[in-house]
Amino acid sequence: MVTDFKCLHCDALVPTREIEEGWCDSCGKKVPDSVRWAAKKSAPVQTRDDYDEPKPGSGRRLLVSGLAFVSFLALLAATVLKLA
Repeated sequence: MVTDFKCLHCDALVPTREIEEGWCDSCGKKVPDSVRWAAKKSAPVQTRDDYDEPKPGSGRRLLVSGLAFVSFLALLAATVLKLA
């Protein structure tokens, strides 16, 4: 894990939290993206057991129904505009 990174602007030791946030708290300058990417690569990967899975059908059915309704309205509007 990238923990011994020194800020390029103020030479302060930048903790992991600041690297993840992308800013050096000592001088307020941005941490280089290459350092942030290296920190993300070395971070532990979240396993499936670490989070709650959504309930089956929670929101997906509503999303599909909403998209179908909006598509129907768009088709109806196009038909009405062609007739007018």
